[in-house]
Amino acid sequence: MSGLLPNAFHVARREYLFRVRGRAFLVTTILLAVAVLAITMVPTILSAIGIADPPSVAVDVQADDLSTDPVVAIQSALILGTDPEADPTEPAGGEERPRVMRADDPAEAAEGVRDGELDALLTIRRDDDGELAFEYLG
Repeated sequence: MSGLLPNAFHVARREYLFRVRGRAFLVTTILLAVAVLAITMVPTILSAIGIADPPSVAVDVQADDLSTDPVVAIQSALILGTDPEADPTEPAGGEERPRVMRADDPAEAAEGVRDGELDALLTIRRDDDGELAFEYLG
């Protein structure tokens, strides 16, 4: 161990052992381990309580003269919003995708939103001027 810094190894070893034997090192190491464990468990916890489930949206269409089906348009927008490379016309292939359905009974769909069965209800209608009007319940 001769050369430019002959005592560097001994000084580094002494500093390392001094730091490792301290209470602050032990506490921060335990806190770091707990934080890493908690962060890795977040997806599991969220899926267990249902937060990570894909959204379920009911659409109540009261305007009959729309050029496109709003259910298909919203479904495509939600799929492309989560995965821009996805083809919304293809089947899901095992992955969970957002669910958009037409509401047959708006009152029942609104009750489903309040009960937590649905994430949202979108009502599409025409106002007095003939313009589209949207009501969102979520």
